Amino acid sequence: MQQNTGGDWREHGRPWANPPIRNTHTLEWCIMITIEGVSKRFGAKVALDQVSFTAEDGKVTGFLGPNGAGKSTTMRAALGLIRVDAGNALIDGRPFRESASPMALVGAVLDAKSAHKGRTAYNHLRALALTNGIPKRRVDEVIALTGLESVRKRKAGSFSLGMSQRLSIAAALLGDPHNLVLDEPVNGLDPEGVKWVRELCRFYASQGRAVLLSSHLMSEVALTADNLVIIGQGRILETTTVDHFVAEHSAHAIRIVTPEPDKLRRIFAGARQVQVNEVARLASDPEDGAVLRVSGAQLERAAQVFAQAQLVTYELIEERASLEDAYMMLTHTHVQYATREVPGQKPVQYGQLGTSARGMGASIQSQASAQAAAPLKTAEPQPAESVSEEPMPQLNGISARGASTADVANAPAEDRASGQDQTTTQGGAQ
Repeated sequence: MQQNTGGDWREHGRPWANPPIRNTHTLEWCIMITIEGVSKRFGAKVALDQVSFTAEDGKVTGFLGPNGAGKSTTMRAALGLIRVDAGNALIDGRPFRESASPMALVGAVLDAKSAHKGRTAYNHLRALALTNGIPKRRVDEVIALTGLESVRKRKAGSFSLGMSQRLSIAAALLGDPHNLVLDEPVNGLDPEGVKWVRELCRFYASQGRAVLLSSHLMSEVALTADNLVIIGQGRILETTTVDHFVAEHSAHAIRIVTPEPDKLRRIFAGARQVQVNEVARLASDPEDGAVLRVSGAQLERAAQVFAQAQLVTYELIEERASLEDAYMMLTHTHVQYATREVPGQKPVQYGQLGTSARGMGASIQSQASAQAAAPLKTAEPQPAESVSEEPMPQLNGISARGASTADVANAPAEDRASGQDQTTTQGGAQ
Protein backbone atom coordinates (compact mmCIF):
# COMPACT_ATOMS: atom_id res chain seq x y z
CA MET A 1 0.00 0.00 0.00
CA GLN A 2 3.02 2.26 0.04
CA GLN A 3 5.32 3.38 -2.70
CA ASN A 4 8.35 5.56 -3.23
CA THR A 5 7.29 8.33 -5.59
CA GLY A 6 10.45 10.42 -5.18
CA GLY A 7 10.29 13.99 -6.44
CA ASP A 8 8.81 16.60 -4.13
CA TRP A 9 9.70 14.80 -0.89
CA ARG A 10 12.60 17.29 -0.74
CA GLU A 11 10.07 20.01 0.09
CA HIS A 12 10.10 18.53 3.58
CA GLY A 13 13.68 19.65 4.06
CA ARG A 14 15.34 16.25 3.66
CA PRO A 15 19.02 16.93 2.83
CA TRP A 16 20.11 13.33 2.14
CA ALA A 17 19.34 10.62 -0.40
CA ASN A 18 16.70 8.76 1.64
CA PRO A 19 13.41 9.41 -0.15
CA PRO A 20 10.55 8.58 2.23
CA ILE A 21 7.54 6.46 1.37
CA ARG A 22 4.19 8.01 0.42
CA ASN A 23 0.98 6.34 1.58
CA THR A 24 -1.03 5.66 -1.58
CA HIS A 25 -4.34 6.10 0.29
CA THR A 26 -3.69 9.36 2.16
CA LEU A 27 -0.96 10.66 -0.22
CA GLU A 28 0.93 11.81 2.88
CA TRP A 29 4.69 11.32 3.29
CA CYS A 30 5.63 8.76 5.93
CA ILE A 31 8.37 10.74 7.64
CA MET A 32 8.35 9.50 11.21
CA ILE A 33 9.26 6.53 13.37
CA THR A 34 6.46 3.98 13.36
CA ILE A 35 6.19 0.83 15.50
CA GLU A 36 3.30 -1.39 14.40
CA GLY A 37 2.23 -4.40 16.48
CA VAL A 38 5.78 -5.47 17.28
CA SER A 39 6.20 -8.64 19.37
CA LYS A 40 9.40 -10.34 20.46
CA ARG A 41 10.26 -13.31 22.67
CA PHE A 42 13.62 -14.29 24.12
CA GLY A 43 13.08 -17.93 24.99
CA ALA A 44 10.16 -18.13 27.39
CA LYS A 45 10.23 -14.42 28.17
CA VAL A 46 7.92 -12.06 26.29
CA ALA A 47 9.97 -8.90 25.77
CA LEU A 48 7.48 -7.06 23.55
CA ASP A 49 3.77 -7.75 23.19
CA GLN A 50 1.97 -6.00 20.33
CA VAL A 51 3.83 -2.72 20.82
CA SER A 52 2.49 0.09 18.63
CA PHE A 53 3.20 3.83 18.65
CA THR A 54 4.47 6.65 16.46
CA ALA A 55 7.25 9.16 17.11
CA GLU A 56 6.09 12.11 15.03
CA ASP A 57 8.22 14.50 13.04
CA GLY A 58 8.61 17.85 14.75
CA LYS A 59 8.05 16.32 18.19
CA VAL A 60 10.17 14.91 21.00
CA THR A 61 8.59 11.62 22.08
CA GLY A 62 9.53 10.55 25.59
CA PHE A 63 9.75 6.76 25.89
CA LEU A 64 9.28 5.80 29.53
CA GLY A 65 9.12 2.55 31.46
CA PRO A 66 10.68 0.65 34.38
CA ASN A 67 13.86 -1.36 33.98
CA GLY A 68 13.18 -4.39 31.79
CA ALA A 69 9.99 -2.88 30.36
CA GLY A 70 11.14 -3.21 26.74
CA LYS A 71 12.40 0.27 25.84
CA SER A 72 15.84 -0.74 24.58
CA THR A 73 14.44 -3.81 22.82
CA THR A 74 11.94 -1.62 20.98
CA MET A 75 14.66 0.78 19.89
CA ARG A 76 16.87 -2.05 18.67
CA ALA A 77 13.94 -3.48 16.74
CA ALA A 78 13.37 -0.09 15.11
CA LEU A 79 17.00 -0.11 13.95
CA GLY A 80 16.89 -3.67 12.65
CA LEU A 81 19.35 -4.93 15.27
CA ILE A 82 16.99 -7.70 16.36
CA ARG A 83 14.54 -9.71 14.29
CA VAL A 84 10.99 -9.33 15.61
CA ASP A 85 8.52 -12.21 15.78
CA ALA A 86 5.61 -10.11 14.51
CA GLY A 87 4.83 -6.57 13.41
CA ASN A 88 6.81 -3.88 11.65
CA ALA A 89 9.28 -1.22 12.74
CA LEU A 90 9.54 1.51 10.11
CA ILE A 91 11.66 4.62 9.76
CA ASP A 92 10.07 7.10 7.37
CA GLY A 93 7.84 4.37 6.02
CA ARG A 94 10.37 1.59 5.41
CA PRO A 95 12.58 -0.83 7.39
CA PHE A 96 15.81 0.80 8.48
CA ARG A 97 17.86 -1.94 6.80
CA GLU A 98 16.65 -0.73 3.40
CA SER A 99 18.12 2.73 3.86
CA ALA A 100 20.68 3.84 1.28
CA SER A 101 22.20 6.35 3.74
CA PRO A 102 21.60 5.03 7.26
CA MET A 103 23.46 7.70 9.24
CA ALA A 104 21.52 10.43 7.45
CA LEU A 105 18.27 8.67 8.23
CA VAL A 106 18.79 7.89 11.91
CA GLY A 107 21.28 8.98 14.54
CA ALA A 108 21.21 6.52 17.42
CA VAL A 109 22.64 6.40 20.93
CA LEU A 110 22.18 2.90 22.32
CA ASP A 111 25.44 2.23 24.18
CA ALA A 112 27.75 4.95 25.47
CA LYS A 113 30.72 2.55 25.45
CA SER A 114 30.29 1.32 21.87
CA ALA A 115 33.44 3.00 20.49
CA HIS A 116 36.55 0.84 20.06
CA LYS A 117 38.67 1.36 23.17
CA GLY A 118 41.91 1.55 21.19
CA ARG A 119 40.75 4.33 18.85
CA THR A 120 40.95 8.03 19.54
CA ALA A 121 37.73 10.01 19.52
CA TYR A 122 38.67 11.61 16.21
CA ASN A 123 39.60 8.33 14.52
CA HIS A 124 36.38 6.69 15.71
CA LEU A 125 34.29 9.43 14.12
CA ARG A 126 36.48 9.64 11.04
CA ALA A 127 36.09 5.91 10.39
CA LEU A 128 32.30 6.23 10.61
CA ALA A 129 32.39 9.20 8.26
CA LEU A 130 34.56 7.43 5.67
CA THR A 131 32.30 4.38 5.55
CA ASN A 132 29.18 6.52 5.14
CA GLY A 133 30.35 9.09 2.61
CA ILE A 134 30.37 11.92 5.15
CA PRO A 135 32.90 14.73 4.59
CA LYS A 136 35.83 15.25 6.98
CA ARG A 137 34.66 18.72 7.97
CA ARG A 138 31.55 17.18 9.53
CA VAL A 139 33.77 15.23 11.96
CA ASP A 140 35.31 18.49 13.15
CA GLU A 141 31.85 20.04 13.46
CA VAL A 142 30.41 17.33 15.72
CA ILE A 143 33.56 17.22 17.85
CA ALA A 144 33.20 20.95 18.49
CA LEU A 145 29.44 20.64 18.96
CA THR A 146 29.77 17.98 21.68
CA GLY A 147 32.68 19.63 23.50
CA LEU A 148 35.27 16.97 22.66
CA GLU A 149 37.91 19.22 21.10
CA SER A 150 40.33 18.95 24.03
CA VAL A 151 40.19 15.12 24.05
CA ARG A 152 39.90 14.39 20.33
CA LYS A 153 43.28 12.59 20.35
CA ARG A 154 42.57 10.55 23.48
CA LYS A 155 41.63 6.90 23.18
CA ALA A 156 37.97 6.11 23.85
CA GLY A 157 38.96 3.44 26.38
CA SER A 158 40.23 6.15 28.75
CA PHE A 159 36.98 8.13 28.68
CA SER A 160 34.67 8.49 31.65
CA LEU A 161 31.03 7.56 31.20
CA GLY A 162 30.13 11.19 30.57
CA MET A 163 32.82 11.67 27.92
CA SER A 164 31.86 8.35 26.30
CA GLN A 165 28.27 9.57 26.18
CA ARG A 166 29.35 12.74 24.41
CA LEU A 167 31.29 10.66 21.88
CA SER A 168 28.27 8.45 21.19
CA ILE A 169 26.11 11.55 20.68
CA ALA A 170 28.73 12.98 18.31
CA ALA A 171 28.55 9.76 16.29
CA ALA A 172 24.74 9.97 16.21
CA LEU A 173 24.88 13.52 14.85
CA LEU A 174 27.55 12.77 12.26
CA GLY A 175 25.13 12.24 9.36
CA ASP A 176 22.91 15.21 10.30
CA PRO A 177 20.07 12.68 10.61
CA HIS A 178 16.40 13.30 10.15
CA ASN A 179 15.53 11.05 13.10
CA LEU A 180 17.18 10.67 16.50
CA VAL A 181 16.82 7.52 18.62
CA LEU A 182 18.39 8.20 22.03
CA ASP A 183 18.46 5.55 24.75
CA GLU A 184 19.38 7.16 28.09
CA PRO A 185 21.59 9.82 26.43
CA VAL A 186 22.18 11.85 29.61
CA ASN A 187 23.61 9.01 31.71
CA GLY A 188 26.91 10.19 33.16
CA LEU A 189 26.61 13.76 31.90
CA ASP A 190 27.17 16.75 34.15
CA PRO A 191 24.38 19.36 34.53
CA GLU A 192 25.70 21.39 31.61
CA GLY A 193 25.70 18.29 29.43
CA VAL A 194 22.17 17.34 30.49
CA LYS A 195 20.94 20.82 29.61
CA TRP A 196 22.74 20.64 26.27
CA VAL A 197 21.06 17.33 25.36
CA ARG A 198 17.69 18.85 26.24
CA GLU A 199 18.35 21.83 23.98
CA LEU A 200 19.63 19.54 21.22
CA CYS A 201 16.42 17.49 21.27
CA ARG A 202 14.25 20.61 21.20
CA PHE A 203 16.32 22.07 18.34
CA TYR A 204 16.06 18.93 16.21
CA ALA A 205 12.31 18.76 16.80
CA SER A 206 11.94 22.43 15.87
CA GLN A 207 13.50 21.59 12.49
CA GLY A 208 10.74 19.07 11.80
CA ARG A 209 12.74 15.99 12.78
CA ALA A 210 11.55 13.10 14.93
CA VAL A 211 13.22 12.50 18.30
CA LEU A 212 12.58 9.31 20.29
CA LEU A 213 14.05 9.78 23.76
CA SER A 214 14.29 7.18 26.50
CA SER A 215 15.20 8.36 30.00
CA HIS A 216 14.67 7.67 33.68
CA LEU A 217 15.13 11.36 34.57
CA MET A 218 11.51 12.46 34.80
CA SER A 219 12.41 16.11 35.29
CA GLU A 220 14.28 16.14 31.98
CA VAL A 221 11.49 14.35 30.13
CA ALA A 222 8.98 16.84 31.51
CA LEU A 223 11.09 19.72 30.20
CA THR A 224 11.98 18.12 26.88
CA ALA A 225 9.20 15.89 25.56
CA ASP A 226 6.01 16.81 23.73
CA ASN A 227 4.49 13.33 23.66
CA LEU A 228 4.84 10.31 25.93
CA VAL A 229 4.86 6.59 25.27
CA ILE A 230 4.81 4.54 28.46
CA ILE A 231 5.63 0.84 28.41
CA GLY A 232 5.50 -1.78 31.14
CA GLN A 233 6.34 -5.48 30.96
CA GLY A 234 6.49 -5.32 27.17
CA ARG A 235 3.09 -3.68 26.68
CA ILE A 236 2.18 -0.10 25.91
CA LEU A 237 0.37 1.36 28.93
CA GLU A 238 -0.38 4.77 27.49
CA THR A 239 0.41 7.15 24.63
CA THR A 240 -0.36 10.76 25.42
CA THR A 241 1.10 14.24 25.90
CA VAL A 242 3.05 15.34 28.98
CA ASP A 243 0.43 17.84 30.16
CA HIS A 244 -2.51 15.49 29.63
CA PHE A 245 -0.74 12.60 31.35
CA VAL A 246 0.09 14.60 34.48
CA ALA A 247 -3.42 16.03 34.64
CA GLU A 248 -5.06 12.61 34.25
CA HIS A 249 -2.89 10.58 36.63
CA SER A 250 -2.13 12.98 39.46
CA ALA A 251 -4.05 14.45 42.36
CA HIS A 252 -4.22 18.21 42.85
CA ALA A 253 -4.58 20.05 46.14
CA ILE A 254 -4.43 23.51 47.66
CA ARG A 255 -1.83 24.19 50.34
CA ILE A 256 -2.81 26.96 52.73
CA VAL A 257 -1.03 28.60 55.65
CA THR A 258 -3.47 30.49 57.85
CA PRO A 259 -3.76 31.57 61.50
CA GLU A 260 -7.47 30.68 61.32
CA PRO A 261 -7.59 26.93 60.67
CA ASP A 262 -10.95 26.49 62.44
CA LYS A 263 -12.58 29.09 60.21
CA LEU A 264 -11.14 27.31 57.16
CA ARG A 265 -12.61 24.00 58.29
CA ARG A 266 -16.03 25.60 58.83
CA ILE A 267 -15.95 26.99 55.28
CA PHE A 268 -15.66 23.47 53.88
CA ALA A 269 -17.80 21.76 56.52
CA GLY A 270 -20.71 21.10 54.15
CA ALA A 271 -18.69 19.96 51.15
CA ARG A 272 -18.37 16.18 51.42
CA GLN A 273 -16.01 15.83 48.48
CA VAL A 274 -13.55 18.31 49.98
CA GLN A 275 -11.00 17.12 52.54
CA VAL A 276 -9.02 19.41 54.83
CA ASN A 277 -5.95 17.95 56.54
CA GLU A 278 -3.18 19.51 58.57
CA VAL A 279 0.24 18.72 57.09
CA ALA A 280 3.86 19.11 58.12
CA ARG A 281 5.43 22.52 57.79
CA LEU A 282 8.15 22.89 55.15
CA ALA A 283 11.21 25.08 55.47
CA SER A 284 9.78 27.39 52.81
CA ASP A 285 6.45 27.83 54.63
CA PRO A 286 5.78 30.93 56.76
CA GLU A 287 6.74 30.39 60.40
CA ASP A 288 3.34 31.39 61.78
CA GLY A 289 -0.07 29.88 61.13
CA ALA A 290 -1.35 26.34 60.57
CA VAL A 291 -0.40 24.48 57.36
CA LEU A 292 -3.33 22.67 55.75
CA ARG A 293 -3.96 20.82 52.52
CA VAL A 294 -7.37 21.08 50.87
CA SER A 295 -8.21 18.33 48.37
CA GLY A 296 -11.19 18.38 46.04
CA ALA A 297 -11.55 22.15 45.69
CA GLN A 298 -10.69 24.33 42.70
CA LEU A 299 -8.11 27.02 43.45
CA GLU A 300 -9.56 30.17 41.92
CA ARG A 301 -13.12 29.60 43.11
CA ALA A 302 -12.04 28.53 46.58
CA ALA A 303 -9.97 31.72 46.81
CA GLN A 304 -13.09 33.76 46.10
CA VAL A 305 -14.84 32.11 49.03
CA PHE A 306 -11.86 32.78 51.30
CA ALA A 307 -11.99 36.45 50.31
CA GLN A 308 -15.70 36.71 51.07
CA ALA A 309 -15.16 35.07 54.43
CA GLN A 310 -12.16 37.40 55.08
CA LEU A 311 -9.95 34.42 55.89
CA VAL A 312 -6.45 35.57 56.80
CA THR A 313 -4.05 33.69 54.52
CA TYR A 314 -0.26 33.79 54.65
CA GLU A 315 0.28 31.43 51.75
CA LEU A 316 -1.94 29.91 49.07
CA ILE A 317 -0.43 27.34 46.70
CA GLU A 318 -1.93 24.98 44.17
CA GLU A 319 0.12 21.78 44.38
CA ARG A 320 0.24 19.58 41.33
CA ALA A 321 2.11 16.32 41.12
CA SER A 322 5.19 16.10 38.95
CA LEU A 323 5.59 13.87 35.92
CA GLU A 324 7.50 11.48 38.18
CA ASP A 325 4.56 11.23 40.59
CA ALA A 326 2.12 10.54 37.77
CA TYR A 327 4.49 8.04 36.14
CA MET A 328 4.98 6.11 39.38
CA MET A 329 1.24 6.00 39.94
CA LEU A 330 0.73 4.37 36.52
CA THR A 331 3.71 2.00 36.44
CA HIS A 332 4.33 0.86 40.03
CA THR A 333 2.36 -2.35 39.41
CA HIS A 334 4.31 -3.09 36.22
CA VAL A 335 7.87 -3.13 37.56
CA GLN A 336 9.96 -6.23 36.92
CA TYR A 337 12.60 -5.54 39.58
CA ALA A 338 10.63 -4.57 42.68
CA THR A 339 12.59 -3.05 45.56
CA ARG A 340 11.81 -3.12 49.26
CA GLU A 341 11.27 -0.07 51.39
CA VAL A 342 14.29 1.42 53.10
CA PRO A 343 14.37 0.49 56.82
CA GLY A 344 12.97 3.25 58.97
CA GLN A 345 11.19 4.97 56.09
CA LYS A 346 7.48 5.09 55.38
CA PRO A 347 6.48 3.14 52.25
CA VAL A 348 5.70 5.27 49.22
CA GLN A 349 1.97 5.70 48.58
CA TYR A 350 1.75 6.14 44.83
CA GLY A 351 -1.07 8.31 43.60
CA GLN A 352 -1.09 10.52 46.69
CA LEU A 353 0.13 14.07 46.37
CA GLY A 354 3.21 14.61 48.48
CA THR A 355 5.19 17.59 49.56
CA SER A 356 7.86 16.66 47.04
CA ALA A 357 5.84 18.52 44.41
CA ARG A 358 7.27 21.79 45.71
CA GLY A 359 10.52 22.90 44.17
CA MET A 360 10.96 20.02 41.69
CA GLY A 361 12.09 20.86 38.19
CA ALA A 362 9.43 18.58 36.74
CA SER A 363 6.69 19.89 39.00
CA ILE A 364 3.74 21.48 37.30
CA GLN A 365 2.87 23.81 40.12
CA SER A 366 1.11 27.15 40.66
CA GLN A 367 2.19 29.24 43.62
CA ALA A 368 1.51 32.58 45.26
CA SER A 369 2.16 34.00 48.71
CA ALA A 370 -0.41 36.24 50.35
CA GLN A 371 0.45 39.33 52.31
CA ALA A 372 1.40 38.08 55.78
CA ALA A 373 -1.07 38.80 58.56
CA ALA A 374 -3.31 40.86 56.26
CA PRO A 375 -7.01 39.90 55.99
CA LEU A 376 -8.31 39.07 52.55
CA LYS A 377 -10.45 41.79 51.02
CA THR A 378 -13.18 41.80 48.41
CA ALA A 379 -14.45 44.58 46.23
CA GLU A 380 -17.40 44.90 48.67
CA PRO A 381 -16.05 43.92 52.12
CA GLN A 382 -18.47 42.42 54.62
CA PRO A 383 -18.81 44.02 58.08
CA ALA A 384 -16.61 42.33 60.66
CA GLU A 385 -19.57 41.12 62.71
CA SER A 386 -21.03 39.32 59.68
CA VAL A 387 -18.17 36.81 59.79
CA SER A 388 -18.31 36.06 63.50
CA GLU A 389 -22.05 36.30 64.23
CA GLU A 390 -23.69 35.12 61.01
CA PRO A 391 -23.34 31.59 59.62
CA MET A 392 -20.00 31.05 57.92
CA PRO A 393 -20.24 30.97 54.11
CA GLN A 394 -20.15 27.29 53.15
CA LEU A 395 -19.35 25.65 49.88
CA ASN A 396 -22.57 23.64 49.82
CA GLY A 397 -24.84 26.67 49.77
CA ILE A 398 -23.04 29.97 49.78
CA SER A 399 -25.35 32.75 48.68
CA ALA A 400 -22.84 35.57 48.93
CA ARG A 401 -21.38 37.00 45.74
CA GLY A 402 -19.08 34.24 44.52
CA ALA A 403 -18.82 30.51 44.09
CA SER A 404 -21.14 27.69 45.10
CA THR A 405 -20.30 24.10 45.96
CA ALA A 406 -20.75 23.16 42.31
CA ASP A 407 -18.38 25.95 41.35
CA VAL A 408 -15.64 25.04 43.82
CA ALA A 409 -15.77 21.33 44.56
CA ASN A 410 -17.26 20.07 41.30
CA ALA A 411 -15.34 22.17 38.83
CA PRO A 412 -14.88 20.42 35.48
CA ALA A 413 -11.76 18.28 35.28
CA GLU A 414 -10.38 20.46 32.51
CA ASP A 415 -10.62 23.46 34.85
CA ARG A 416 -8.97 21.66 37.75
CA ALA A 417 -6.19 20.23 35.60
CA SER A 418 -5.87 22.62 32.71
CA GLY A 419 -2.12 22.13 32.41
CA GLN A 420 -1.38 25.83 32.96
CA ASP A 421 2.07 26.01 34.51
CA GLN A 422 1.68 29.34 36.28
CA THR A 423 -1.80 30.10 37.60
CA THR A 424 -1.18 32.50 40.46
CA THR A 425 -3.63 33.83 43.01
CA GLN A 426 -2.37 36.55 45.30
CA GLY A 427 -3.95 36.71 48.70
CA GLY A 428 -6.47 34.02 47.88
CA ALA A 429 -8.47 36.21 45.46
CA GLN A 430 -8.16 39.23 43.26
